[in-house]
Amino acid sequence: FATGQELVRAILAMPVDLFWNGGIGTYVKASSETHADVGDRGNDAVRIDATELRARIVAEGGNLGLTQAARVEAALAGVRLDSDAIHNSGGVDLSDHEVNYKILLAPLLRSGRLAPAARREALFSVADDACEDVLAHNRAQALSISLDERRSRDDPQAFLWAQEHLCQSQGVDPRELRLPDAPALQARRASGRGLLRPELSVLLGLAKLHVQGALAGDPLLDRPAVAPLYEAYFPSALRARFPDTLAAHPLRREIAALALTNRLVDAGGLTALPTLVAGRGLPVGAAVAALLGAEEVTDAPGWRARLVAAAAPREAVYAGLLCLESSVADVARYLLASGLDVLQGDLALRLRAALDELRAHLREFLSAGETAQWEERRRRFADAGLPQALADDVATFPLADRGVNAVRVLAGVARPPVEVGRTYARLGEGTGINGVYQRLAAAEASDPWDRMVLADLRTQLLDLQRELTARVLAPGPADAKAAADAFLSDNAEAIARVEALQQPALARASASALSVVTQALLRLRER
Repeated sequence: FATGQELVRAILAMPVDLFWNGGIGTYVKASSETHADVGDRGNDAVRIDATELRARIVAEGGNLGLTQAARVEAALAGVRLDSDAIHNSGGVDLSDHEVNYKILLAPLLRSGRLAPAARREALFSVADDACEDVLAHNRAQALSISLDERRSRDDPQAFLWAQEHLCQSQGVDPRELRLPDAPALQARRASGRGLLRPELSVLLGLAKLHVQGALAGDPLLDRPAVAPLYEAYFPSALRARFPDTLAAHPLRREIAALALTNRLVDAGGLTALPTLVAGRGLPVGAAVAALLGAEEVTDAPGWRARLVAAAAPREAVYAGLLCLESSVADVARYLLASGLDVLQGDLALRLRAALDELRAHLREFLSAGETAQWEERRRRFADAGLPQALADDVATFPLADRGVNAVRVLAGVARPPVEVGRTYARLGEGTGINGVYQRLAAAEASDPWDRMVLADLRTQLLDLQRELTARVLAPGPADAKAAADAFLSDNAEAIARVEALQQPALARASASALSVVTQALLRLRER
């Protein structure tokens, strides 16, 4: 007969699809750890090493069922798992909702406007809404980790920088959190891996703590654009019955910061905000405002919902979401660089409407080169499994910041959006700006400084293309295409010199080479 301790160890090591740990204590350690390292003497006799796990998936319903080192070792062996903080967040989140609902109703109870029985009825009536809100947040966190798995494979440098930034801001040692250093991540990349889910789980928590802390006291939380996120935290029944107390909730700013953080970090991943503020001396609130504005301009929540609901393979949906979030980051970076506050009034909605019109007439104004790139993207997304109509739309996402840039010309010239789009595209192709955009997107940044240089070059080219478009259209030519062609003809010699410079420079597409080409293009302003 097996002893009780032997039976527990055998259960822990069973070959199963799902191992759900709901007990108190740490039952799995890394093979490199001793039982003393774990610090849970009561379970020393039943604990196993991560190398003995044969479950495909591990879910931690208890606190610290596995050490972090064990999670990393298991993940490297192919086990799918996150962390106890991720898997337990639903209970904590639901408890927070309950407390915040009760705080909302407390003044009504004290004043006698709401009887205790009525309060109880009000709380029970929104229980399902609270549960769905919590589950939606849990799904968003899990999806965020899945997307960051893929992002970290493609761009490990961004994650290494974000890891350093977040650990410094929260005063923690990455080694104590079992986070990889540059050589470890480089070795993983060689085998097609990036950061592991347990590592990303830890960093996601740090990212949210960092953003929430940075938003405390930021005036952004009082802006009307943030109010819908705060209000959506509460079920519609409570919002409708108690609008006055909703506005006077003593934790209104804290809840707004929480809702804003969850929305943006879950969608953009843990590198989204650190990448925007990297080396620029910007407050986190400014980057958050830019990301929120970019979401409004691009209608990112609507597109996310369409992608998640699509009848398509999981990897195709992930690819579409990654493309969307990349375009949101591009637009946010553009808004920061241009100082454009789209959260003011209805500017975001007006820009979105103009972008929608450009998208509807895409084939009419894209240059031949841009059309070929768009066709290649739409084929790739459709081949991956997205419905063709959705694939067509997703393929336009990389044009988002350039679309906003083109639409801004409308503020100075009285021309239809499609005509502005045609002129903008013609000048981008004819001057060679489009070719540099393509190389900028493909260039590898060896460090955060190179990344900033590449971002700044894109901003400079966007400014140039917008200014040239406005210059061509400002006189009110009867034929906008002819006016654009005339500009290109008048500057043919200068453009030819730029093209000659582009051939050797773009072959390697380093930040310094692209900087030289960009400076040559910027001389078109002088002409």
